Formats: sequence, C-alpha cells, structure tokens
Amino acid sequence: MRLTIDGIEVEVREGKTILEAAQNAALYIPALCAHPDLSPALGIKSREVIFRGGEAIRGTGDSWEFEGCQLCIVEVEGREGSYTACNTPAAEGMVIHTNTPQLQEQRRENLTRILIKHPHTCLICAQKEGCSLTQCSSNVPQKERCCPKFAYCELRSIAEYIGIKEDITRYIPQNLPIVDDEPLVIFNYNLCIGCLRCVRACQDLQKIGALGFVYHDNEVIVGTIAPTLKESNCKSCGTCIEVCPTGTLLDKSEKAKAVRARKLKISPPILPPTELLKFDAQTIGSVTEVEGVYQLLDEQKSIVYIKGTMNLRQELREQLETNKQAHYFKWEEEPMYTRRESELIQQFLQAHGRLPAQNDELADLF
Repeated sequence: MRLTIDGIEVEVREGKTILEAAQNAALYIPALCAHPDLSPALGIKSREVIFRGGEAIRGTGDSWEFEGCQLCIVEVEGREGSYTACNTPAAEGMVIHTNTPQLQEQRRENLTRILIKHPHTCLICAQKEGCSLTQCSSNVPQKERCCPKFAYCELRSIAEYIGIKEDITRYIPQNLPIVDDEPLVIFNYNLCIGCLRCVRACQDLQKIGALGFVYHDNEVIVGTIAPTLKESNCKSCGTCIEVCPTGTLLDKSEKAKAVRARKLKISPPILPPTELLKFDAQTIGSVTEVEGVYQLLDEQKSIVYIKGTMNLRQELREQLETNKQAHYFKWEEEPMYTRRESELIQQFLQAHGRLPAQNDELADLF
C-alpha cells in the first residue's frame, strides 16, 4: 500500500506502523521509547512491586498503562490532533506530516518533561564540544551535568535534533541509587528516563523478565523484580545495556563490553540525520585525529562507503587522494570503532537490502 509522508510517496506492507513506514523510506521521526527490535511500548501495563537499588517500591498495579515518550507524534490529514507514529497503523492513502510548527513545539514540550528529570546542563552548554567532562567552566556540580555516555548518547542526539527550550527548568539531583556491586553492569537510576526499552528487551527478546516497572508518585519507576539482578534471574546477557538510550545501564569493564559485543545481535537505534560535510582538504583538516567511524557519500548524497579507523583525519586524507566518487562525508568519534562500523553497515543493510557500493566491492575479495 502507498501513503505520503512529508510530500514523499512511501510504499509499505500491510500491518506496519507510520514510524516503520517512515524508517523504511529513510525518513526520520524522533522516538526514544521505540527501537527496531522491540514492539511499541504504549499500552503495556505495570507490575505491582519493584525494587530500585534493593528498595521495594509499590506502584499503582495493572490499572495504569505506559504512554511512551510522545516524541514521535505526527499529524494525519483528515484527522484531528496528533498521533504517535510508533503504534498508529499505516493505511492506504494516508497523508502524514511530521514536522509542522505545531508538532515541533509539542515535541519540545514533551522533551522538556523528559529532560527535567535527567541531567541536562551539558546539553545546553555553549562549550560542550571538546569539553573534558571533568571540570565545568560554569562551575555546575557534576551531578547536574551529564554522564560517561555523553559523547555518544542517543538522548543527546535526539534532544539536539528536536531542540531544547531556552527556559528549561534546572535539573535537581534526586540522589537515587547507583548500583555498582553487580559483576558486569552498573545501574545508575539517576539517568533513567523511563523509556522501558530495557524492560521490553529483557521480557520480549530474552524471555527472562528480570526487569519491570511501576507507576509511582506520577513517574515511571524501572528496576529489578527482586532486590538484586541475580535474585531477579538475570543472565548477564547485556541486552538491556545494548538498547538503553542513556547512561543508565553501562558495562562494568571493557572486557564485559567486548563479550557483549560478540554475543548479541541487536539492531542499532535509528538516530537523527547528521549534517554532511564537503569532502575537501580544508574540511578534513578540522577533523580530530582520533579513533572513530566515517561515511563517504556521492554527489546525490547516497552513502557509498562506511569505515572505522584508528585515525580519522589521516584516513580521510588518504581517501581524498584515491576516492573519486565521494563528494561529502560525515564522521563520529568512537573508541569502539570496529563495532560501530559493523552497526552502521548493519543499519544500512537493513534499510536498503544491500551494502554500500564500495563496501560491497571489498566484500567480493573474501
């Protein structure tokens, strides 16, 4: 069936949601509680009792249903109001708008409700790029600022895409538990935004159910179903870490991260589009000499090559001398560059059903 999203005709199979239709056509709609491997979160019911750092918390029971992040809202011609794209079925002939001024303003309001319960000073700081994250030029206490995942945080990427309201309320630390006595994972409840990805991944992908949630004091509380992960029957698979969009769940060591990277086959999240840079010597000269991943694009702005490297600036300069197809590029700093390269290639393959042209040429050598 066919529908139209932001003026572009999209073909999609029966039973798909508006969000899936947009993603199949490489059209971006922001969504924090959504993930390619997980079913929509909206409507799932909470449990009665949960544990946060060993403390038992009683919620409202099965009467309350999760409403999601509300960032994927869209407008459908002929219908009143807005709809969440993650659970609204696509229909033949639909005409959908994803970025009207009204939607943009409502998304910023919905994002604000998420950020006021999460450290966000770094997100609105003019000196955030290149910051060491250890000493703040504005003398903001560390608990109010950010987390170790700041440079590659999905929440940050989406917040920058949507835009943060200038009058956003200052974050007040809640001093929630930071559980670091588990063997493989650090669980920082202060950074949780209640998206329920970890809960759904544990229940739906791994069929374990070590994590759950309740609705308590007007907020979503995520935690274990028993005082510890071990008592909750956690298998230490790391799926919850893989799908978490913030720094709430982190590997306790690089070894644990490497083991998880080998074991799991979890799709990468759908991230906002990034600004393309002109592929020339002057622009490449401003790229940092660090480990990371770059993508080369042709004149039509289609990705032709994805590659991880130990030195971004050096390898991009080498590509400039030999790669005649590339006209644009984008890059990201990432110490785990081989893994990130695999994630980006997998994401491209899922979206297009093939590898980028020059990656495909390399694959023929093996």
